Amino acid sequence: MKKLLKSPWLELTTLCVVVTLSYIAIALISKGAETPPGGMSLNNLALLTFGFFLLSFAIAIIAFIDGIGGGVLFTPLMLAFTPIDSLVIRGTGLIVAMFSGLISTGPFLKSGLGNLKLAVYCCIGYGLGAFIGA
Repeated sequence: MKKLLKSPWLELTTLCVVVTLSYIAIALISKGAETPPGGMSLNNLALLTFGFFLLSFAIAIIAFIDGIGGGVLFTPLMLAFTPIDSLVIRGTGLIVAMFSGLISTGPFLKSGLGNLKLAVYCCIGYGLGAFIGA
């Protein structure tokens, strides 16, 4: 077990787990996205929700290790492998990217790589634009 926690086995194990989770998640999402003639059943909604959870979890691991936004991985995967409308996928990709950035903020501030006062000052214009646009 200790050998698996050392490099490169830790990275390889993590990658295998993430790929497996992603494959299962995309299969569940594709199965749940099929709409029955009378409307979407509760089973399909549960499959979609569980699939999105697994895929987001796998993407969060990869995005954290690589240092990129989660939406960079989420949007192409969803557009390529699921029949879901592209507007829903792009909107969800923005949310995934926002949350991956939000989660990575804590370690950056603790290690001194981030400056909270500068970030708040720089986000004033962004926040005002978002409120005016909304």
